[in-house]
Amino acid sequence: MKVSNKVASALVLGALVVVGGGWTLAKRHATAQARDLVDGFLIREGLNGRINYADLSASPFGSVSLQGVTVTLSPDALVRAASVDVSDIALQNGEIRKARLSASGADVPVLAMARADRYNHALRDMVSLGYTSLRGDVSLALDYDDQRQSLSLETSGTVRDAGGWSARLRMEGIDPAMVATARRLASGNFNPLELMGAAAQNMDMLFRLALAEADVTVDNSGIRRREREIVATDVPQKQDPSARQAAPLDPTALIRAGMAPEAARTSAAAVDAWAKDGGKLRVATGLTRPMPVFKRGAGFAPILPAFDSPEGFLAVTKATISN
Repeated sequence: MKVSNKVASALVLGALVVVGGGWTLAKRHATAQARDLVDGFLIREGLNGRINYADLSASPFGSVSLQGVTVTLSPDALVRAASVDVSDIALQNGEIRKARLSASGADVPVLAMARADRYNHALRDMVSLGYTSLRGDVSLALDYDDQRQSLSLETSGTVRDAGGWSARLRMEGIDPAMVATARRLASGNFNPLELMGAAAQNMDMLFRLALAEADVTVDNSGIRRREREIVATDVPQKQDPSARQAAPLDPTALIRAGMAPEAARTSAAAVDAWAKDGGKLRVATGLTRPMPVFKRGAGFAPILPAFDSPEGFLAVTKATISN
């Protein structure tokens, strides 16, 4: 049977209307469910007074987008983001086990934060370089497997006229009970007596906490450029602050901690170049198996870091440092 062009066009148009209407209904339903999940999460975690959003939309495929997000650090310091997209979400008993967040148009009020915390030297240094706020984009991905007791974190970000970062971290031996305690502490909703009872148990769990991988890259090119520009316009002329700094990393200390001499010298040179000239610095561990983060102490210090110094950490984890 031959179908005329008009009939065929009508059928296609009708199909598009049905599909479009179904997608709109599915999107509306997904948005309502997402709003309930987001609002419920913020209330349960005690964050509903600190984190707010202007609008929310969701896809039937599971992604959520929040517009006009604000995080209240203090009455005069609000971190803002034009949008925060959440995807790759996995929940277990109402708790997030896996998620990927991307914040676009983030704005961190450095000057307001410095006024609220006048003894924070890092904030004061940023303000002295002319940073009244930091603007950029940030992403964070987490994946917690309670069966394997492993946690993977990935984050990256770019900050206009400052630099950026990327990092990957994988930890093993993270007990679900430890996660539950951390969540109660973060929310402020806990019984002090209950917390004291869990302290000894969590301390034993800390000895099973192990680092499997760490890979961090930091870019400070914009910050160093500003430092040089400020020095160049000073009257009378001042010396570049980096020229007065001692070597950030001592190769002798690295060698004493167990790093090979050539690797120690190369690592120290990379850190020195980054501190003086700016640019990228990458630190990546070379572990073949997870390494405990804590060790048993004695007396008033029953638990101690497994690494006695930064040089010890770099040597024991077989880390490589490069520009």
